[in-house]
Amino acid sequence: AVRLEPDHLAPRKQKHRSSRRRFGRKAAVPKVASVKLAAIRSRIRTAMMRDDWLTVDKLAEEGNAINPWDAEFYALIARAASRLGHLKIARYAWSSAVKLEPKNARFYREFGGVLQRLGEYELARECFLRIDDIDPTGQVSAELVAAVDIAAVIHDGGYSSAETTRDVAVDEDDD
Repeated sequence: AVRLEPDHLAPRKQKHRSSRRRFGRKAAVPKVASVKLAAIRSRIRTAMMRDDWLTVDKLAEEGNAINPWDAEFYALIARAASRLGHLKIARYAWSSAVKLEPKNARFYREFGGVLQRLGEYELARECFLRIDDIDPTGQVSAELVAAVDIAAVIHDGGYSSAETTRDVAVDEDDD
């Protein structure tokens, strides 16, 4: 189902839950599996250089089936889904990656970007604030928080769909 309908979220969630149950707790990857994962990662890099995101998605799912505790495979699934326009799948995959690797600021940054594209501005803001917790010396999170606040105001005010200033004029009845 994941291969035939890559834009549906439910089969992916079930597949990932099943893989985690099959392997039990997070454990070390056997040597044979690590060789397979290295080959998959190499093919993923090649597909990414060609901007073949459908192949990246399929290969990341393969790698996830071998090692369901690798946050990088979830990140690859999320990146590919985002590029393919499957934002709900990207949201799920980023949330899984963040749960597995909570100290990765890059994951929070990209997860916040997907949340912002979905219109979930408060959650995006929280993701960007977590970057500040991870790296308090950086200015990146302050800029991202300001950008998401501006996007929220534009969205809430209805300014994004307005063609002229008269389109956003407030009615007296709404006051």
